[in-house]
Amino acid sequence: MNRKKFSDISVDVWTELQRAYDKHVEDNPNRPNLFVSYTILAEEVGEVAKAIIDEHFNGTGTLQELRVELLQVAAMAAEMVAEVDRRCQKTIKTGKK
Repeated sequence: MNRKKFSDISVDVWTELQRAYDKHVEDNPNRPNLFVSYTILAEEVGEVAKAIIDEHFNGTGTLQELRVELLQVAAMAAEMVAEVDRRCQKTIKTGKK
């Protein structure tokens, strides 16, 4: 993969992460939260599987729909990495796990 294409994908992931944050986090004081984020990630992975089945086997889905679901998975995974990083920084600063 060339760097230009990866950069384009990164922008799309960031855009999806911001969309999801605007939609969910402002109204939910429990997010970001690793457990909640993981359950959302798992649900999005299931939607990727469905999109693959719909596109490949059923002929009812599109590659664009699959791409949207994959971006949602990437965004949730990025959110979880960010939460782990925040916790690590907090641990370093406070000395508490």
